[in-house]
Amino acid sequence: MVRQYMVTFMRKIAFIFIVTAMALNLCSSKFIMEETFGALEMSDIDNAENSGSESVISDTPEITPENANQCVSFAVDNGKIYFPIKYDNVTLYRMNTDGSDRRALSDDRAESFSVWDERIYFTITGANIYSIDTDGGSRQMQSDLSTNAYTDVTYEVKGRLHKDIPEYRFIASGMKHGSEDYEIGYVMGLKVYDDKGEIILSADFSETNGDETTGYPVFNEMMDTMGLHIVDVNFDGYKDVIILNTFCGAHANTWYDCWLWDPDTSSFEACKSFSQICNPSLDPDNKCIYSTGGSGASFWGGSIYKFLNGEFVMANDLYTDWTGVKETALIDGKTTVVREVIYPADDPEKAAEMEDAEMKYYQDSDLWQLNNPRWYWHGGHHADKWLER
Repeated sequence: MVRQYMVTFMRKIAFIFIVTAMALNLCSSKFIMEETFGALEMSDIDNAENSGSESVISDTPEITPENANQCVSFAVDNGKIYFPIKYDNVTLYRMNTDGSDRRALSDDRAESFSVWDERIYFTITGANIYSIDTDGGSRQMQSDLSTNAYTDVTYEVKGRLHKDIPEYRFIASGMKHGSEDYEIGYVMGLKVYDDKGEIILSADFSETNGDETTGYPVFNEMMDTMGLHIVDVNFDGYKDVIILNTFCGAHANTWYDCWLWDPDTSSFEACKSFSQICNPSLDPDNKCIYSTGGSGASFWGGSIYKFLNGEFVMANDLYTDWTGVKETALIDGKTTVVREVIYPADDPEKAAEMEDAEMKYYQDSDLWQLNNPRWYWHGGHHADKWLER
């Protein structure tokens, strides 16, 4: 699995560099991907926050420990660092190499970019190439590559939500880009028709970025079905509908939009809490959902969700990092630490031995069973069987 992940990741890296070099021959900047060399350190961000520079934009979104490590890439050119941040809609920023004078440069999403000859070149979706000067002004379209860039795709499935309910039609729509599995397509919408041909659910996922229209980003690997499943996710005896809203990035984690069927109103209701579950794996026998995903080399834990009082809540959580292990459980409505182990910071060899022992403990645990394949660490069709139960 690790080898497959690395191959997919390196292919994505190669694709970005090849497209950029062929279109613009931009080879002079240092373009360094986060997952290869690490994101900007928290200390650098702190310096930018506390520098006191008058030119720092006052309404720049707050950077916290939870979201700071979301610099997707950065480039260094002429004493400036340029970087987009995921949590701020991939907005492009600039700061000095000492961390001072941090400012937003553009409202456009900068999914990939390079800096050359006092201009920043970037793509929003890969269909067009734009440029701005290094102060954020003079925006220009450098190349329109949108002709035949996308292929419209649809996926239709029929199914019953319950044995007493007629068969409905579920149709997902999207746009596929390129032919390689690691390229990004977009899930654009979902419609559900009842047995009379009436639309009972219509969802539009499109959004406008600059002069381009996109949707939910999904690797081409899953654009054949777009992750559309008709399945009972809250274990009430009625099937619900889910569809991918994210399957991209270096870790290739997945998240889904969800609509629960309400038998009292005979209609679908959006369920936002399900959309927070990463790489969901359903367990109808125990009426719970297992969740884990790539987030760092020292993380090997996961979470267990249950449907309580109309929403999915984290009933159990196992958090791991290089400092140790913390297991929590929802007891009487409160998240309570039930087990915690801290590794010795001054004895790496002992810490490694303890970590191995902890992994073995949770692999053998009746509750966690971490060696069970239901804990899938990245998305793809191999995970379908855990969503069709």
